[in-house]
Amino acid sequence: MDKKDELILGKLDTIIGLLASQGKEPDKQIEILRSLGFTIKQISDVTGLPDGTIKTKMRRKRLDK
Repeated sequence: MDKKDELILGKLDTIIGLLASQGKEPDKQIEILRSLGFTIKQISDVTGLPDGTIKTKMRRKRLDK
């Protein structure tokens, strides 16, 4: 796979993540994006939430199980 293909796939992943999490509560957005393989940084970029907030919400979610 060349650089152009990787760039296109990265953009498609972002679009899929945006569509999947649109209109959801922040906790659900994080859960959906993480299940799609997004990194903390990518989730932050998509949701507009700070990295620390995302990490805290993920940690709380694990503790609630």
